[in-house]
Amino acid sequence: MVVASPSPVVVSERTLHCTEAGSDKMYRVQITELPDGTASVHCQSCRVGGSWVDQGYKAQGVAMAAAYKKAEATIKAKVAKGYRLVDSYERTAGDSPVLPPAAAVTVEK
Repeated sequence: MVVASPSPVVVSERTLHCTEAGSDKMYRVQITELPDGTASVHCQSCRVGGSWVDQGYKAQGVAMAAAYKKAEATIKAKVAKGYRLVDSYERTAGDSPVLPPAAAVTVEK
């Protein structure tokens, strides 16, 4: 059984870089698990050295499998335009993205 996280958690992130035709820009694709168990795909871009600019959601409130499919399609489209993957993160089952509230922690004596 999968238990939904109490707050949104980034479960996957891919960062791409493009230097085609003299450009020097980055593109980031994040998959986030939402508290209700659904997922979203959010994108951002920037020029290297600049601030990230919101590019909006490619999907919201979808199943995790659909989010991964949309993210991969987005990445494939960027690669076709000259971007290359430079960094990636994948949350594993053992990762703890947030600490439980102190009240939720029990100590056995």
